Amino acid sequence: MKFGEPPMRYLAGWRLEQARAQLARTDDPIAAISTRVGYTSEAAFSRAFKRHHGVTPGAARRTAASPLSPLR
Repeated sequence: MKFGEPPMRYLAGWRLEQARAQLARTDDPIAAISTRVGYTSEAAFSRAFKRHHGVTPGAARRTAASPLSPLR
């Protein structure tokens, strides 16, 4: 947690980091992962994921699947 970071911002970032890890390690549908990390809407999850990571959840999964991926 960054000094002075609001708790809800920290929590949102933590959830999105958990989602990135799940995208890299599982073949679970993006909708299932978004629900698992606390989003009720896949669209809201995708927007938040892209804002946080700079890529869509699908792109993050494809990158994680490449053998030289830094996300693993």
